[in-house]
Amino acid sequence: MLVGLPVLAPVLRDEFDLSLFRVGVVLDGLWVGALLTLLPWGLLADRVGERIVIGAGLAGCGAALIASGYAGSFEGLVILLGLAGAAGASVNSASGRAVMQWFPAA
Repeated sequence: MLVGLPVLAPVLRDEFDLSLFRVGVVLDGLWVGALLTLLPWGLLADRVGERIVIGAGLAGCGAALIASGYAGSFEGLVILLGLAGAAGASVNSASGRAVMQWFPAA
């Protein structure tokens, strides 16, 4: 999701009649959403476990991405992609914790 969306930049630009600056804002929405939620997802993974966090995050990310396909405005698209990035960050936080548990501390 985070690295695949830039391929759609020309289509987004034409569909929403965006300037290059606005295309950059749309694409950065994913990263800003992820940046703001990495720590909270990690803390939640510590409390409830990786599987729940990854499952909930991916479900939320999928829902936000589907909704972004129906966005009718630039602002709506940015918000929905920001939510998708925020939810998708669960994978980064929780999967790192899961891998760390595979190996002993020593």
